[in-house]
Amino acid sequence: MKKLSLEAWEALGEVLATRWWYKKSFEKGVRRLFQDHPELVANIAFQALTKREAVDSIISRAQSAEERCHDTLIQIMVELADTHRDSLTDYRRDDQAEQKQAALNAIAHLKQIIAPFRKEAAQRQYLEQELRAHAEAKQRRNLFDAEHQRLLATFTALEKDPDRQKAGKELERLIADLADLYDLNPTLDYSLENEQIDGAFTFDHDGYIVEAKWLNKPVGRSEGDVFATKVRRKGRNTLGLFIAVNGFSADFKNAYREGSCFITMNGSDLYNVLSQRVPFDDLLRAKKRHLDETGSCFMD
Repeated sequence: MKKLSLEAWEALGEVLATRWWYKKSFEKGVRRLFQDHPELVANIAFQALTKREAVDSIISRAQSAEERCHDTLIQIMVELADTHRDSLTDYRRDDQAEQKQAALNAIAHLKQIIAPFRKEAAQRQYLEQELRAHAEAKQRRNLFDAEHQRLLATFTALEKDPDRQKAGKELERLIADLADLYDLNPTLDYSLENEQIDGAFTFDHDGYIVEAKWLNKPVGRSEGDVFATKVRRKGRNTLGLFIAVNGFSADFKNAYREGSCFITMNGSDLYNVLSQRVPFDDLLRAKKRHLDETGSCFMD
């Protein structure tokens, strides 16, 4: 940390004393500048003292606390040095021209003195931004991991639930929460004329409707035929995701090994996603590519 020179302290004091003409503006401006260290301006009788007397008290306190307040002081000096002449709104009268010029001269002098500290201030600001970004990213990651753990615990509990109809309904909610975790703009189950949709989401510019089954046996071809019809009734850029926790029957697989309009996931796929062995979006992308290349909804 490079300590401030006597010349720097004097330049700071001169700008503080001349930057504002009126005491109310002076007090308001100074308190704002020192808001991160209000103890430096606490109990100063701004209205009773002259501006220079108040500034002398502030500078004396700041010098005693320089090590603790160094970063704030540099920030204040940089801000004051960058003051534009048009912002000196206290100096409006014609007879204040000389005082305004004195303030501008003080600001210009401070700008020269503070030049070596600008790099320090910029580096500190960059470091603070990096640390803040790192902390925010860590927080997002922790929340992301925690939500995965919650969904995995829910999935495990549903495996043991004797009410399979309830488990199937909760599976729909779990898929929606998973899609939301990956920012896929999910929609919960909804009804259209003569058909029920278990959910929907958007991924890589394609819309997906969801079919979620948690039966005690593999899903048969007839279920696949019903779902394929639902998908084909939708828009040109709509695909389907059929999730069957206990897998698909042989006749289902034979029927949709080519020309499929949907992709599939089984319980193992879902478990691997929830336990973070594979990201949900990566798995969707891989299965969609396999579908595009082979026409098959199954990626073995």
